[in-house]
Amino acid sequence: MASVDHDAIRATVSRFVEPYLARNPPARAAVDALASAAPNGAADVHWDHLAFRSFDRDGCGVDAVARVFLDLGYVPRDELRFPKKKLLARWYAPPDPDPGGDPCATHPRVFISHVLADRLSPAARGAFSSRRSPYGRVGVVNADP
Repeated sequence: MASVDHDAIRATVSRFVEPYLARNPPARAAVDALASAAPNGAADVHWDHLAFRSFDRDGCGVDAVARVFLDLGYVPRDELRFPKKKLLARWYAPPDPDPGGDPCATHPRVFISHVLADRLSPAARGAFSSRRSPYGRVGVVNADP
């Protein structure tokens, strides 16, 4: 089994979490409150899981997001289908815990889902197909530093 680069996992999680917290002051306040109450401050705050939502379009979706975590040693687990919601989801288990770190602080689990766009009504498909966010096309993942 290949060795796990725990620093790379922490850095990747941070690259996703920090922009989220910067755009969401209530979430930032909650994390800061937890850190201020913890004996070791922010070092004691651990993410239980991360969740990503996407669309199955333009190189997006579960597989596109998962690639980032699979490269870090995450292991695919269950696939869930929600036909009425037109949604496919999978979760990924982190690799083995960091042997040099806190035994209670494993890396977060990762949950990824995407809307099955072909199953949406034409009006719903049109609502997101041309939309762009300040971060690129809707649903596009860019985990590069």
